[in-house]
Amino acid sequence: MKRNAWIPAPLFKKILASIPVPTVDFIIVRNNKDKKEFLLGKRANKPFKGRWFLIGGHILWGETLDQAVKHQFKKELGFIPKKYQFLFNYSLINPPGNLGVAYNSILHIYQINLVGKEKFRLNSENSELKWFSKIQKDFPKSVTEILKQSGL
Repeated sequence: MKRNAWIPAPLFKKILASIPVPTVDFIIVRNNKDKKEFLLGKRANKPFKGRWFLIGGHILWGETLDQAVKHQFKKELGFIPKKYQFLFNYSLINPPGNLGVAYNSILHIYQINLVGKEKFRLNSENSELKWFSKIQKDFPKSVTEILKQSGL
């Protein structure tokens, strides 16, 4: 069965206003000398434009969680991770995005451990990628809560 990647904007707006949207989101970590670091993307689009956020995206119709992890990681960073581990789910009420409606996302949080030598490809959803060694005061509340719940 063919997978539909794009929903027309008027229909998607109705969906966003009506039901939670499932996503896969990544806590990407590496060890850099004696400290653990995590990778975030500076969002290029609403609803978190200009803020550091987890890398990830919507689960497409017909995708399993494993397929969604591989699809979104490759789309966002340019390669498929060899190993990943499911951590927990997180419910997020997003402020209005590009379609002008607030919406509920159910994030499936995965941890991906990297060796730090991977080459990333930046896509249009993030203007910048950056490694952090500690939670910053200006991170969105949801990012802080997710990172703390993961043990970082």
